[in-house]
Amino acid sequence: MLSFQKLLGANIKKYRKQKGISQEKFAELLNVAPTTVSNIETGKNFITSQTLQNITKVLEIEAFKLFIFNDNEESKTILLKKLKRNIETKSIRNDYTKLYLLYEFSEKLIK
Repeated sequence: MLSFQKLLGANIKKYRKQKGISQEKFAELLNVAPTTVSNIETGKNFITSQTLQNITKVLEIEAFKLFIFNDNEESKTILLKKLKRNIETKSIRNDYTKLYLLYEFSEKLIK
């Protein structure tokens, strides 16, 4: 099973390609290094809420769509638990409210 980060990264890549934007151009639009985009899309880096907001603006997409994964129900439950665990970590606690709302919304999507 793919990790949450890899599934999220794959969705970002899918929507980027649908818009016809290269990784290099995407990085420029996000004001990050091309390696950062590569690391996000391959699941090596987890994105901050600010990066998520920037990605949704560039891709002209609602954030929740990036969190819809075509996977079985068991995998979706595991992914929600991982998302909740990530929300509770110190590294993203500053964005707790935004991410918690995203978690609750994602949970409703798969029920």
